[in-house]
Amino acid sequence: STLPLLRIRGRAPITIQSAIDGVPANCALTAWQGNLLACVAVEALETRIPNGVATVVRVRDDALMDEAAKKIAAELGLSGLHGLDFILARDTGVPWLIEINGRPTQTAYLRLGARADLPGALYAAVTGRQIEPVGSFKPLEVITLFEQPSDGGPRPTESRAPVIEPRGVGSLDLPTPAANSIV
Repeated sequence: STLPLLRIRGRAPITIQSAIDGVPANCALTAWQGNLLACVAVEALETRIPNGVATVVRVRDDALMDEAAKKIAAELGLSGLHGLDFILARDTGVPWLIEINGRPTQTAYLRLGARADLPGALYAAVTGRQIEPVGSFKPLEVITLFEQPSDGGPRPTESRAPVIEPRGVGSLDLPTPAANSIV
């Protein structure tokens, strides 16, 4: 359970949450005006440090994580790329939400087909142009992120890497910042 402890004027309350024995997991999501568009749920198999950034993950087909993403997107009126961090309770496997990130997380680039192609779903929502989802959703697929294995050993060649479009970002007609501006 979570216990609100203190509310500082103009700030969110500080909370205390019981520790949960389990495995780190997360859900990268994209939403538009409070509607969940796509979600990629994974559990961490390897991390750089204990409870740190995941380097190897397993894709999950998790209705509870998906439901949490839908409710949070709707309640907060989210738009864009976000991440939800969970702990999967070791005894039950139930995901416990521990953090909401208002930014893309390390699995946001993955394009795993319909309902799991975050960049494609967000592009379609913002532009009104439907695109064919990229990739295929494979529950239990193991994916190496950032090629930083914690054991120092080589990773299989089938590890996923970000998809780089051959046309590059120059063809998107994005505004170019001034030479001395900080981006």
